[in-house]
Amino acid sequence: MKNLLLTAADIERLATKVSSEVMRYEPRNMTEARAGAGAFAGEFLPELDEVTRSRVIARAVGAMRPLIELHPV
Repeated sequence: MKNLLLTAADIERLATKVSSEVMRYEPRNMTEARAGAGAFAGEFLPELDEVTRSRVIARAVGAMRPLIELHPV
């Protein structure tokens, strides 16, 4: 795997993309949101190393938390 040098802004941009894609499927809770973010990041961001992918997922899940807790299904 390549080591990509990403800035915090790059990670934030990727996390925004991941969270917006996952929210299209209206996760009902944080477990579904985390699973969706992991699946999306693994499928569409395969060039990222595991640490960077984990950071993107964590940021995406953190961004989704208020939306999911505010509007539970």
